[in-house]
Amino acid sequence: MIKKSIKILLIIGLFCAFTKVNIVPSKYFISANVAAFAINKLNQIYILKSDNSIIILNDKRDTIITRNLKIEGTANDIDVNNVFETLLFYKNINSLIFTDNLLNIRKILNFNELDKQYFQVSAICRSFDNQVWFFDIISQKVIKINENSTLGLASFNLQAIENKTHNFHQIVESQPRLFLIDENLLMILNVFGSHELTYKSDYKLGKGFMAKDTLFVNSSRGLNYFDNKEKKLKIYTPTKQFEGIVRFFDNRKLVLASDSLFLHF
Repeated sequence: MIKKSIKILLIIGLFCAFTKVNIVPSKYFISANVAAFAINKLNQIYILKSDNSIIILNDKRDTIITRNLKIEGTANDIDVNNVFETLLFYKNINSLIFTDNLLNIRKILNFNELDKQYFQVSAICRSFDNQVWFFDIISQKVIKINENSTLGLASFNLQAIENKTHNFHQIVESQPRLFLIDENLLMILNVFGSHELTYKSDYKLGKGFMAKDTLFVNSSRGLNYFDNKEKKLKIYTPTKQFEGIVRFFDNRKLVLASDSLFLHF
């Protein structure tokens, strides 16, 4: 009986190979009205919805918690690199919210009056030493700050590199580098703020993420990866395969298409 089953499976495999039959991966709907999503080191999925509520799912897609923070405006980004603390960036009110892992607000950092200065922030991210990087549009610098609102390391004026004002929409840190993503530009600094490389893209760049020490960037052409040897972005998955924002998730893919989130196996 076992030999017969194996023989049947072999015949099916050969049939698929010779007839070029493609096995379509499974696709599961997770949530609608999604503004942004993130995945932490425990493979928990954080879903930021358009009504400003946040849902946390475990790796089996079971809901752990749902909460609405009732903050004015819509959060533009969510950083969950620290599993014990979540960062929520509200660009329209120029503020950063610190919450615990149950989404209870611990602190609100207002960039309008930070250390008696005014900063206009376009992007934030958690640093390896549990501080926060932010990009200030006014000074054109990447600056590090701790939870006590103490300003630390800062880069030089990045406008000087190409005599262009930048408005980076994302910062991604991966030791020993910082990746700054603009609409048509990828800039790489080291973690001390020194410039290493600027790569200009011919197509619009979206959100990026790190996977196995490689930077992946969503774009209008599909999912790209940064080739460290050739120092340029290359197509990893064409647009026609996955419509929307792609993110790897435990050997699977999360895809945000329009405002609906799907899990692809």
